[in-house]
Amino acid sequence: MGVPERDSDYAKVDDTPAASWSKYYMYRVEHDVLRPAALKYRAFFEERPLLAIFTAIFCSLSALPVISFLGFASLTVVTLVAISLSCAFVAAFAIIIGLFFVLAFVLAAAFFMSVFLTLGAISTYLFLRLVVLTKRDGRTGMYQWMGETKEQIVGLTATRRNTNGDSGVKEKDEIELTGEAHGIKIEEQQ
Repeated sequence: MGVPERDSDYAKVDDTPAASWSKYYMYRVEHDVLRPAALKYRAFFEERPLLAIFTAIFCSLSALPVISFLGFASLTVVTLVAISLSCAFVAAFAIIIGLFFVLAFVLAAAFFMSVFLTLGAISTYLFLRLVVLTKRDGRTGMYQWMGETKEQIVGLTATRRNTNGDSGVKEKDEIELTGEAHGIKIEEQQ
């Protein structure tokens, strides 16, 4: 139970599909990019050795700073984009919430104004109807107005109730609410 003694004891890398793909990819990089670049550099080195040495040293020394610069630049761009998107979402949310409260206030004001105007219109109509009926019929017009008002607002019709048990004679001032949909008829006692 220790370190494997032979190389064949290790798990074979060639057994996995990812290994075969990476092996193929590295083969392509080596034959399509690295070998042609090495051959061109060797030819360049044979023509101009001092410039080739300078270029090799410069590329070796500048590789880490260039990679660091690219990493920091990418990090900066990603960070600024993330911060700007976050700020945009927060600002949009704040504006939407503010507009929602304005909308809620306007709708509440419209609701209460509608209630006030509706009650005002109903009150004005009822008052004018009372004036017209009272002027035309006197006290009987007032009873008629009460019946109409109950019918319109409550949905019931006021009729007179027979309190003394007479067959067709009803008391003048006693009113009973019924569900009939016709107007009030007041009969005078004979």
